[in-house]
Amino acid sequence: MTRSAVIKMMALVFLATLLVAGCVTLKSSGLFVAPGYKGDTITLKQIRDNLDNFDVFFMGLTEEMPTALLFDPKDDDKRVVGDRWEKVTNLDKIDDMIAFVKSFTEFDPRLFAVMGPDNQVYGYLLSPRVGIATRVIDDKTIYIYGIRSPLYLDKRRFF
Repeated sequence: MTRSAVIKMMALVFLATLLVAGCVTLKSSGLFVAPGYKGDTITLKQIRDNLDNFDVFFMGLTEEMPTALLFDPKDDDKRVVGDRWEKVTNLDKIDDMIAFVKSFTEFDPRLFAVMGPDNQVYGYLLSPRVGIATRVIDDKTIYIYGIRSPLYLDKRRFF
């Protein structure tokens, strides 16, 4: 191979590497907006700024290592329940809890609206997992099953 061909090949490999690395780093940091329970949309920042309007629960090992956060509006007649949800007792830790859930970047954490069969919003879920199983208990209550922590997933599996 001639010297110019080697240089062209190295330049092509270098550009391909940049392209692949750029595509990987362009992954979304998460969509933190959902339909609002009073119409319009709601963002994670709006929820955070109005925590007094929500009962906040976490699922995970401890408040320091939550798998997901659940925000249940206080001023509606709907409830979101589940066996493994614990009430957040110290709302001063909420920023650290949100940051921990958002740190699961390989799973693309997002804010989900928990929707009932009538397409009404029952609450909001910040989770790195998209395969979230729910069950309607009655016309005012939705049950959310356990959400497995990404900390315990086999790295060789894709879901």
